[in-house]
Amino acid sequence: STKTQLEATFNNFFSGIYLFDGDGNILMANNAVASLFEYESSEALMAEKHILRIHEHTNVRFQILNERGELIETSDLPSRIALRERKPAELIFRLYSVQKNTSKWLWAKASPLFDQQGALSMVLTSLTDITQQKIAEDKIRENEKRWQLLANTIPSFVWAADPAGEINFLNENWYRFTGLTREESL
Repeated sequence: STKTQLEATFNNFFSGIYLFDGDGNILMANNAVASLFEYESSEALMAEKHILRIHEHTNVRFQILNERGELIETSDLPSRIALRERKPAELIFRLYSVQKNTSKWLWAKASPLFDQQGALSMVLTSLTDITQQKIAEDKIRENEKRWQLLANTIPSFVWAADPAGEINFLNENWYRFTGLTREESL
């Protein structure tokens, strides 16, 4: 049947996916989304029956933080925005598990689906775990800070250029010696 094929498709994705109707009732969810929100299975998540119940569960188990570390309300998550405003929404956020003292970074995208009359019929939401990407970004930023600290403590002029030969970094010694600003130098 079409439903069986759709369920099989959902469960083949590494990303968490769930589908709910225009009233917020859960129609389908895969095991990946259940795992992200610490449910035992997709069936346990679907037993909540409504997006608001899932978000109540989320509020009890997690803190949701934006990229600046500020708390986000579940009403500001993409699935709720798509349901409320009838437009696509996406957000990168950190899901901090209060009980486990762990966190993961998620990229959530929600897309409203409309029937032939233009009424909202469903919202499809995907959640992709991007924790490893965020860890790599943090390491790159930390390495860049260390490199700049090293470059600025060397008692010489240090500069860097891109492959086209365009200078994109000058150390602090350059600015002290020349008296030029960053804008004047680069």
